[in-house]
Amino acid sequence: RPERLDLARAWGVAQGFLADDREAASAMRDLTEGRGVDVVILTVWTRATLDLALRSVRDGGTLLLFGAKPDAAFPVDGWELWRREINLVSSYSATPDLFPRALAILRRSRYTLETTVSHVFSLEDGAKAFEIAHQGLASKVVIACE
Repeated sequence: RPERLDLARAWGVAQGFLADDREAASAMRDLTEGRGVDVVILTVWTRATLDLALRSVRDGGTLLLFGAKPDAAFPVDGWELWRREINLVSSYSATPDLFPRALAILRRSRYTLETTVSHVFSLEDGAKAFEIAHQGLASKVVIACE
Protein backbone atom coordinates (compact mmCIF):
# COMPACT_ATOMS: atom_id res chain seq x y z
CA ARG A 1 0.00 0.00 0.00
CA PRO A 2 1.48 3.36 -1.01
CA GLU A 3 0.60 5.11 2.27
CA ARG A 4 2.39 2.41 4.29
CA LEU A 5 5.44 2.76 2.08
CA ASP A 6 5.37 6.53 2.61
CA LEU A 7 5.14 5.98 6.37
CA ALA A 8 8.07 3.54 6.30
CA ARG A 9 10.15 6.14 4.47
CA ALA A 10 9.15 8.80 7.01
CA TRP A 11 10.35 6.42 9.75
CA GLY A 12 13.76 6.04 8.09
CA VAL A 13 13.51 3.16 5.61
CA ALA A 14 16.14 3.78 2.95
CA GLN A 15 14.36 1.97 0.14
CA GLY A 16 10.99 0.30 -0.25
CA PHE A 17 8.83 -1.16 -2.98
CA LEU A 18 5.22 -2.07 -3.59
CA ALA A 19 4.46 -5.74 -4.18
CA ASP A 20 3.06 -5.07 -7.66
CA ASP A 21 6.18 -3.17 -8.78
CA ARG A 22 7.58 -5.35 -11.58
CA GLU A 23 11.05 -3.87 -11.11
CA ALA A 24 11.22 -4.34 -7.34
CA ALA A 25 13.14 -7.64 -7.26
CA SER A 26 15.72 -6.49 -9.81
CA ALA A 27 16.08 -3.16 -8.00
CA MET A 28 16.74 -4.99 -4.72
CA ARG A 29 19.34 -7.14 -6.44
CA ASP A 30 20.95 -3.98 -7.88
CA LEU A 31 21.06 -2.44 -4.39
CA THR A 32 22.79 -5.55 -3.04
CA GLU A 33 25.37 -5.97 -5.81
CA GLY A 34 23.37 -8.82 -7.34
CA ARG A 35 23.02 -10.94 -4.18
CA GLY A 36 19.47 -10.22 -3.07
CA VAL A 37 18.33 -9.24 0.40
CA ASP A 38 19.31 -11.14 3.53
CA VAL A 39 15.85 -11.26 5.12
CA VAL A 40 12.33 -10.80 3.80
CA ILE A 41 9.59 -10.38 6.41
CA LEU A 42 6.34 -11.34 4.74
CA THR A 43 3.68 -9.46 6.69
CA VAL A 44 1.01 -9.80 4.01
CA TRP A 45 0.89 -13.25 2.47
CA THR A 46 -0.49 -13.25 -1.06
CA ARG A 47 0.70 -14.93 -4.24
CA ALA A 48 2.18 -11.60 -5.40
CA THR A 49 4.05 -10.90 -2.15
CA LEU A 50 5.32 -14.48 -1.88
CA ASP A 51 6.58 -14.39 -5.46
CA LEU A 52 8.32 -11.05 -4.86
CA ALA A 53 9.86 -12.36 -1.64
CA LEU A 54 11.32 -15.41 -3.37
CA ARG A 55 12.70 -13.34 -6.25
CA SER A 56 14.23 -10.86 -3.80
CA VAL A 57 15.83 -13.00 -1.10
CA ARG A 58 19.43 -14.06 -1.61
CA ASP A 59 20.56 -17.67 -1.77
CA GLY A 60 21.00 -18.73 1.84
CA GLY A 61 18.74 -15.86 2.95
CA THR A 62 15.75 -16.01 5.25
CA LEU A 63 12.06 -15.70 4.49
CA LEU A 64 10.12 -14.88 7.67
CA LEU A 65 6.44 -15.76 7.34
CA PHE A 66 4.63 -13.42 9.71
CA GLY A 67 1.22 -12.50 8.27
CA ALA A 68 -1.08 -15.27 7.08
CA LYS A 69 -4.79 -15.98 6.97
CA PRO A 70 -6.53 -19.31 7.55
CA ASP A 71 -6.22 -21.65 4.56
CA ALA A 72 -3.31 -19.62 3.15
CA ALA A 73 -1.70 -21.72 0.44
CA PHE A 74 2.06 -21.89 0.15
CA PRO A 75 2.58 -22.57 -3.57
CA VAL A 76 6.37 -22.75 -3.64
CA ASP A 77 8.67 -25.07 -5.52
CA GLY A 78 10.39 -27.09 -2.80
CA TRP A 79 13.30 -27.76 -5.15
CA GLU A 80 13.99 -24.03 -5.39
CA LEU A 81 13.92 -23.61 -1.59
CA TRP A 82 16.28 -26.55 -1.15
CA ARG A 83 18.63 -25.66 -3.99
CA ARG A 84 18.90 -22.01 -2.94
CA GLU A 85 19.09 -22.91 0.76
CA ILE A 86 16.37 -20.43 1.67
CA ASN A 87 15.60 -20.53 5.39
CA LEU A 88 11.89 -20.49 6.20
CA VAL A 89 10.96 -19.12 9.60
CA SER A 90 7.45 -18.54 10.85
CA SER A 91 6.40 -16.28 13.69
CA TYR A 92 3.00 -15.57 15.15
CA SER A 93 4.03 -12.82 17.56
CA ALA A 94 6.74 -11.62 19.87
CA THR A 95 7.70 -13.74 22.84
CA PRO A 96 6.87 -12.38 26.30
CA ASP A 97 10.51 -11.45 26.93
CA LEU A 98 10.71 -9.46 23.66
CA PHE A 99 7.41 -7.62 24.13
CA PRO A 100 8.84 -4.88 26.43
CA ARG A 101 11.68 -4.32 23.95
CA ALA A 102 9.20 -3.95 21.07
CA LEU A 103 7.13 -1.46 23.09
CA ALA A 104 10.26 0.53 23.92
CA ILE A 105 11.08 0.82 20.23
CA LEU A 106 7.54 1.92 19.40
CA ARG A 107 7.61 4.55 22.16
CA ARG A 108 10.42 6.41 20.42
CA SER A 109 9.31 9.85 19.31
CA ARG A 110 10.06 9.16 15.64
CA TYR A 111 7.37 6.46 15.53
CA THR A 112 4.11 8.36 15.58
CA LEU A 113 1.80 5.35 15.56
CA GLU A 114 -1.25 7.56 15.13
CA THR A 115 -0.17 8.11 11.53
CA THR A 116 -0.79 4.43 10.79
CA VAL A 117 -4.53 4.92 11.32
CA SER A 118 -6.28 5.69 8.06
CA HIS A 119 -9.93 5.39 9.18
CA VAL A 120 -11.84 6.01 12.40
CA PHE A 121 -15.44 4.82 12.79
CA SER A 122 -18.02 5.05 15.52
CA LEU A 123 -19.29 1.88 17.16
CA GLU A 124 -22.52 2.27 15.20
CA ASP A 125 -20.51 2.09 11.95
CA GLY A 126 -18.51 -0.92 13.10
CA ALA A 127 -19.79 -3.13 10.28
CA LYS A 128 -18.56 -0.61 7.71
CA ALA A 129 -15.17 -0.47 9.47
CA PHE A 130 -14.79 -4.23 9.18
CA GLU A 131 -15.89 -4.15 5.54
CA ILE A 132 -13.28 -1.54 4.60
CA ALA A 133 -10.54 -3.38 6.50
CA HIS A 134 -11.51 -6.71 4.93
CA GLN A 135 -11.45 -5.21 1.44
CA GLY A 136 -7.91 -3.92 2.02
CA LEU A 137 -8.94 -0.30 1.58
CA ALA A 138 -7.37 0.90 4.83
CA SER A 139 -4.04 0.83 6.59
CA LYS A 140 -5.40 0.62 10.13
CA VAL A 141 -8.99 1.01 11.22
CA VAL A 142 -10.07 2.20 14.66
CA ILE A 143 -13.56 1.79 16.07
CA ALA A 144 -14.01 4.51 18.68
CA CYS A 145 -16.35 3.70 21.54
CA GLU A 146 -17.51 6.95 23.10
